Amino acid sequence: MLELNHIKFDLVPAIYNYGYQIPSPASSWNDWMSTDPNGFNQRLTTANINYNFQIKPLVRSVKYWNSINGHYFSSFDLENFIIRQTYWGCNLLEDFFYTFWNIFSCSFNTAQYIIDKVQSAKEHVSTIWQYEQQGCESLADNELQKFLPSI
Repeated sequence: MLELNHIKFDLVPAIYNYGYQIPSPASSWNDWMSTDPNGFNQRLTTANINYNFQIKPLVRSVKYWNSINGHYFSSFDLENFIIRQTYWGCNLLEDFFYTFWNIFSCSFNTAQYIIDKVQSAKEHVSTIWQYEQQGCESLADNELQKFLPSI
């Protein structure tokens, strides 16, 4: 890991063998797995443009939640999940945020403590949404501050 001021970069070794490959997770049968960072960046950029430049801010907020809650999910997996979704009727970042938390779920083999953390997050976001619908902006802001404390 490379840390510059407040930004951290995970450096991953790679080889080029008919495309880029990076080390596989320890649970994998293969030593190396294929990756396409340029293709992924293009998909992320395209999604961001298609959704009024709200996808990258959504990614940052979700990755921030992940980082303050134990890094349960890989950044890449979260980004991939976000860009594969359809966000009908979303215009503002808060719309994308609520939609994300409504559709985000864990896989069947996710540890129970992680499922519980995600469920707790969904409950916080639901409370924030309810406060906003009731016009209780200060209560919504307080709940959001608990959920995503300022850096």
